[in-house]
Amino acid sequence: IMADADVDGYAISCLLINFFSNWPVLFEEGRVFLVKTPKYIARKGKSVLSFYSTEEYRKANTQGYDVDYIKGLGTLPREAYKDVINNPKLVRIEYDDETQESEKKLDMAFGADASLRKEWLLT
Repeated sequence: IMADADVDGYAISCLLINFFSNWPVLFEEGRVFLVKTPKYIARKGKSVLSFYSTEEYRKANTQGYDVDYIKGLGTLPREAYKDVINNPKLVRIEYDDETQESEKKLDMAFGADASLRKEWLLT
């Protein structure tokens, strides 16, 4: 799953993970991954630094660098996009106890049994 490194991208990733949860074997076989994409890219001469979170960027010394905030995949420079495709930074998504607990909450919020949702909303 590759999406923007912002809140909207995370929401899309979560929706896709929820969709793939219909096939738990995909998680059991280790086939579901998130591709991390840079949120900031800093350039100085031939030096290019990619940052995947705001915290990581703030901790770095980028004095003298030209820094670009990457709004989404469409604004990635061509060379950065090639790097994301050819050398992806992958995060494996696991179907574990925490995932199953989240699945129960999703079923409660969006499932067919409205009484569970009603009880949750009224408490």
